[in-house]
Amino acid sequence: MSETPLFSYSVAHALINATPLHAYTALKTPEEPSEVMDIGTVAHQIILERDTSRIAVLDFPDYRTKVARDTRDATRAAGKTPILTHRWVQVEKMVVEFYRQLAALDIEPVPFGPEGVAEQSLYFTEQGVQCRATPDWISLDHLYLYDLKTTGSAHPGQFSRTLWDKGYALQEALYRRAVKRVYDIDAEFTFVVVETEPPYALSLVALDPEAQVFADMQLDHALDLWKRCVETDMWPGYPTRTAYAEVPPWLKAAWEVRNYYGV
Repeated sequence: MSETPLFSYSVAHALINATPLHAYTALKTPEEPSEVMDIGTVAHQIILERDTSRIAVLDFPDYRTKVARDTRDATRAAGKTPILTHRWVQVEKMVVEFYRQLAALDIEPVPFGPEGVAEQSLYFTEQGVQCRATPDWISLDHLYLYDLKTTGSAHPGQFSRTLWDKGYALQEALYRRAVKRVYDIDAEFTFVVVETEPPYALSLVALDPEAQVFADMQLDHALDLWKRCVETDMWPGYPTRTAYAEVPPWLKAAWEVRNYYGV
């Protein structure tokens, strides 16, 4: 790799949940934005940046026609985020509900308010690796980090599973590490989760101490793996040896029940 990119939580996620080859490939060929991703981007632009100038509302029912797809692609090329009209109406309603529910929360400081800074990048070195973290919002005293997530379900139990699947726990660990290294402060990190469908419910989710320890352990492993790959310029994929599939316990149990009842 001619120029080593900064280590980020998306890199850590690819290293932990896939392989160095996947991490390398993702850096060379970034993921194409989807309609779901666009909704999240628009929400961030409204809530965090308080700016709608880079949002383009497209009056199409969907992207099935060539004209709609070409307009969407041209919009992206112009540096704007495309969103279909009915999705825009949906996001407007979501934002209204978001602020209404946010105002009812008994927390200080209020997330995404004037007592903090949005999307300020923090640069630091960890284990000899150059890192970057860009919290959605950090309080002026650097004690609190809040991250906005738009999702289909903001149920705390559901999102608690989602955050591991999506690599958000690694994000939490990296951002806490960033504040510690830059400001020497142990910050509290909380996800502010809001649904993109009615009733646009909102929840707050944070990692418990045991989960934070586990996420830190995963982050340290990702940092070490990244450093070795960069130094050797080798990006291995899956193991080359044969992997053997085992019978899952649930299938064994189901088979035993079936034999027991003779069905």
